[in-house]
Amino acid sequence: MAYQNNVLVSDDPKVTSLYDYRTAKDHAAYLLPHLKPNFSILDVGSGPGSITKDFAKLVPEGRVVGIDVSPGVVEQAKANHQAPNLSFEVGDATDLAQFDDDAFDVVHAHCVLMHVPDRVKAFKELRRVCKPGGIVASRDPGAHMVAVKPDRPPFTRLVSEYGPLQWSVLDSFGTCSHAGLYKKQWAVEAGFGQEHGEQIWEQKSYEYLTHKSNLLKGSPVRDKAIELGLATEQQIDELTSIWDEWAQLPEHEVTRECVDMLCFKAGGPNREVCV
Repeated sequence: MAYQNNVLVSDDPKVTSLYDYRTAKDHAAYLLPHLKPNFSILDVGSGPGSITKDFAKLVPEGRVVGIDVSPGVVEQAKANHQAPNLSFEVGDATDLAQFDDDAFDVVHAHCVLMHVPDRVKAFKELRRVCKPGGIVASRDPGAHMVAVKPDRPPFTRLVSEYGPLQWSVLDSFGTCSHAGLYKKQWAVEAGFGQEHGEQIWEQKSYEYLTHKSNLLKGSPVRDKAIELGLATEQQIDELTSIWDEWAQLPEHEVTRECVDMLCFKAGGPNREVCV
């Protein structure tokens, strides 16, 4: 869950609130049929640890390690989630030197590849620490917001204006807001699919977001949008006001299109791909 160039601090409440609502059921459903109770799982970019702690419950005979680049957010995760088979530590997707080769049955990354500076290098590391026959699983956006509830003015401006503006700014910092569209290519460049028996599986999915964090309000994102000439202060104030009004509604929700991907590493027992 790291952001480029320290523009946004990972343990800032505005950032952690974007991730602490996540669950394995809703945000890693494509992976769950492949898990076994004794599996070892590395959750890369684990953030506040909400998906990670769910994994720990699903593999009671195994172990789960969550890593994040932010020491602050790692401490939050440690404080909030404890289990005998669960641990958190500082780690970087592009340099997993603290882990041996072939260390985990599953390596999972939710909305991580979009933020790392070298995606191919990250995939190489994810592949390296994955056991033969194991799985590297990832979900990243394929598009910005595609729908909003309530679907009426002025809230429709969150889809047509707020989302594109926010992601244009984050892309200027090094984020790849459409990472889901490119990550199969990155995986292939990292070596997946080049050995006999390796498979790469993809599907389109949707996430339904209800967080209230307003990144255009009082943050470097707002300042950068103005600096780049992407919006005026008045336009941003209008959009942040709409967001704040929307976030107070009990039925508030935005839909984001994502791409789920499972990369099956060669060398172990054959696994059936579940679509």
